[in-house]
Amino acid sequence: MLLKMYFFTQELKHPYLATKRGWQESDPKELCDWFEKQRKEKDKNGQMLRLVKYFKTWANQRSRKMPSGIAFSVWVATYYKSNTRDDIAFYETAKAIKNSFGWEAVSINPSTPGDDFLAKLDSNQKSNFKEAFNELIKQAEQALQQDSQTKALNIWKQQFGEKFPVI
Repeated sequence: MLLKMYFFTQELKHPYLATKRGWQESDPKELCDWFEKQRKEKDKNGQMLRLVKYFKTWANQRSRKMPSGIAFSVWVATYYKSNTRDDIAFYETAKAIKNSFGWEAVSINPSTPGDDFLAKLDSNQKSNFKEAFNELIKQAEQALQQDSQTKALNIWKQQFGEKFPVI
């Protein structure tokens, strides 16, 4: 179990987190408040939270190092595309996330300290992630184009693994 040490007084604007390089300004409550605000503004039926879970499940199924769950939470909250169907919302949100990358994949913390959640990934790991993410989008598009639910579910199962129930 990882124990995080924070230091905070009423005089400080934000708490400080103990890191290997010393104390760093860090405000997890600010991040939680930001996410909750995004959820209340954009997500009336819980779909955004489901999409976060889908992305985290997908990342956990990969054999290579992937971005953290917090990175996916920030991406989904920022680029969320709602739809009456979760599969279409997932696909459209994934495309919007990919389009945000530009030259390099980043997930900027919307709260203090404003760091990149992907900073711990080296360039090779980022490249592997982008390659896997592109494949996810391609497979999602193929699943949406299938003429039978069974075929589509089998494609999704390849991406989400054993936790994905196929009827």
